[in-house]
Amino acid sequence: MKKFVSIASTVLILCCFVCLFAACKDKEAVVDSYSIESKTYAVGDTFSTSDAVITAVLKNGEKVKIDKNLKFVTDAVDTDLKDGKFVKAGTYSVAVYAVEERVDLKIGDWSVTVNEK
Repeated sequence: MKKFVSIASTVLILCCFVCLFAACKDKEAVVDSYSIESKTYAVGDTFSTSDAVITAVLKNGEKVKIDKNLKFVTDAVDTDLKDGKFVKAGTYSVAVYAVEERVDLKIGDWSVTVNEK
């Protein structure tokens, strides 16, 4: 009888672990793609990377706004800013990366347009 209880307990514990791992796998968020909304400013407006609207589209179809751990390469924009404000009209492309500037971590390009007032 002790042997039966021991085997039954072991089987029950294994079943619990299998169920636990199966449940955890379903919760995994896998990114399918990203979308970056373009932004329009006017001359004199203050530029801020916090204006970028970036969305991750998950494999399950869910959409999640991304606003942390992003790296923006703003070199093209920086040349037409004075005290953080746009001084002339133009169109700019700002590269966006997850965490750091590396080719394999590039999310996409943020299109920024500046119009005359």
